[in-house]
Order: sequence, then structure tokens, then C-alpha cells
Amino acid sequence: MVGGGQIAAAEALLTGQSHAQPQSFAWNQDAARNLTRLTISLGADHNLTAQRAAATRALVYIIAAESAAPQASALSNLRLTEGMLQERYLANPVAAKVAYQSAVSADARNTLAAAALGRLQKIDENNNARMARKSTGG
Repeated sequence: MVGGGQIAAAEALLTGQSHAQPQSFAWNQDAARNLTRLTISLGADHNLTAQRAAATRALVYIIAAESAAPQASALSNLRLTEGMLQERYLANPVAAKVAYQSAVSADARNTLAAAALGRLQKIDENNNARMARKSTGG
């Protein structure tokens, strides 16, 4: 099992691998990418606590990179990744939807973000319809 201290050690190792200027867009993007990969790989161990910790740390670097994104497509892709982490690993569909919408707003050509947003909106519509049927007894 991987614990919180091991996530911090992995984070230090992964951020140290970047050849970019520390704290720059590229450095934060590299750190976010590496921690996202770590998050995904932890799923093979079924270590949900470590997976959530790695996803949370990846979000820190995503947010830092977003503020310095050099173009709309880079910002859009960061927000797509943010949405995926929120949805799949942090179980926060509301934050995921906000991130996906922000990705589409930054770059309307981001079809992956648009599809993810559409999927979550469809789930909301289905849940709302189900709740309406229950409240009317139907």
C-alpha cells in the first residue's frame, strides 16, 4: 500500500524530473501530467486513498499551470484533465462539470471536454427526470 508520505516522496521525485524552469507553466504541466499518471496507475493496486491523494496533488499543479497557460488550447486541456480527476478519482461531478465547461469555453474545439460535459449533463437530466417521477408518484 502507498501512503501519504509515499505520495509526497513520489511528488518530489516526479517534479524533480522536469527539465523546465521550476514554477513555470511547463514545470507545473509536467508535474500535473506525472501525478495524473501516478493517480491512474494506483488504480491497479486498488489503493483509493493514495489515488485520491495523488489526484489532489495533481490538481495543485494544474491550477498553477492554468494561470500561466500560453494559449487557449493548453488551458482547455488542463481543465479537461482537472475535470477527469474530479469526476473519476475525487467523486466530485459538480466540480468536474465546471472544469469541462471551462475547457469548452477556453477552446470550443476540445471535443473530449464537450463530450464529457454532455455526458454529465445527460446524467443530470436523467436523475432530475427520475426524481420528478418519484415526487409525482409515477
